[in-house]
Amino acid sequence: MKFIPFVVLLAFVFVVLSCNNRSVQSSKYFDYDGIDYYFNDFDEDEIELLDNPKTELDTIKNRVILGDIPLSMNDLSFVNKLEKIGYRRTEIDESKFPEIDKIFGRGEQDATTSCIYVYRDILVFKKKDKVVGVVKICFDCFENQIVGGLQDSAYFNRDVDYNRLKNLLRGKGK
Repeated sequence: MKFIPFVVLLAFVFVVLSCNNRSVQSSKYFDYDGIDYYFNDFDEDEIELLDNPKTELDTIKNRVILGDIPLSMNDLSFVNKLEKIGYRRTEIDESKFPEIDKIFGRGEQDATTSCIYVYRDILVFKKKDKVVGVVKICFDCFENQIVGGLQDSAYFNRDVDYNRLKNLLRGKGK
């Protein structure tokens, strides 16, 4: 009979530790070991030029900068064309990963914005050289498009997150 309380206590400790461990694992948006950062200083005054694409590459440029690419994790062929459509690629240093993980932490959802999204900044999260997630960001509108995340991206709409991330990516942060 003395054995039963010990087993119950042991089971309780196991459940508590398992729950804590799961919440730590699921608190990240992406399971990654590398991030490629793409930036395009596209001038909003040229938006009308994107409305009349003349080539397939122009169409991709329109859909990346202003629209819906990527729709899902099955829609990643555009990544290989980012530099061809005017984005510059750099690798994010691993020392910035903890800060990026904090930025992509859970917070309160803000109201939506009403500007034209111009996605100049794109993060491509990779694990073992395979794309595991993509984040397109409009820092002017505080808007994003996220595919492949481990969590609901609706809670990334905090102004402080956008400002911290912009400063981190463009060299004004840690």
